[in-house]
Amino acid sequence: MKNWKQFTLIVFMAFLVFTFIGCGDDNGKKDPCNCNPKDHLAIDENCGCGLADCDCIKQIGYIDGIPVYKYKGISVEDMDDAVGKLYGFYTQAITENRHGDKGHLVDVVEIQISIATNNIKFEYNLDNIVIIRINEIDALGYEFFSGVANGAINPGFEFE
Repeated sequence: MKNWKQFTLIVFMAFLVFTFIGCGDDNGKKDPCNCNPKDHLAIDENCGCGLADCDCIKQIGYIDGIPVYKYKGISVEDMDDAVGKLYGFYTQAITENRHGDKGHLVDVVEIQISIATNNIKFEYNLDNIVIIRINEIDALGYEFFSGVANGAINPGFEFE
């Protein structure tokens, strides 16, 4: 009889442990392992549960094969809107100024949409990454992409 009580106690304790260390959040937030929409994570976020079966993925947009990422704090809708606007500027720069020639735009390896953390509105850094503040996308215009394509804007460029 003593072994039965010990076994029951062990099973009960195991149940409690797994209940409290599970993937879910005790604050009523949704389970970070089951994402809807699936692609919503930012470039600086990881799946909250860290389990192999987590179905969350980073939200990535593409502009002519160039991946576009967002930073934490930017909504899925704002990211989609930003990618649409940037695609329009990119396309306009190529068709109006370069007549289909991408020029130095082929050197851009990715675009990142950020939240204001410094005075830089947009930049083309030395790693060939374009970083644009979410609230500066409308001000960016096609001229930025045109300048990169024509070689007037080179890696290391920052605009405040």
